[in-house]
Amino acid sequence: ITSLAVLAAFVSDQIVEAWEAGVLFAMYICYVLFMLVNRPLNVWAYELTGTPLNKELREYVQEKRAASGKVEPENVAAETAPEDGAMKKPDEPPKP
Repeated sequence: ITSLAVLAAFVSDQIVEAWEAGVLFAMYICYVLFMLVNRPLNVWAYELTGTPLNKELREYVQEKRAASGKVEPENVAAETAPEDGAMKKPDEPPKP
């Protein structure tokens, strides 16, 4: 709405000067940059207010976490412990 008001003001005299075109172009660049950070900004706002993320943003957060290379810690101690409670000797490294 703001950009339409600025456009209407600039074309009211039916002439668009170079500086007016520059202002309109700068506003467009600001819009594009804002849209680049739209999802992270939405996630930040949702987390700040404590609002649950919608499905699209949950998927976005999961994709970002998967792409970041960080691995979620797993509890593997219970899986590798022997059933009888005896400690197993670690395997020896291969000999050259």
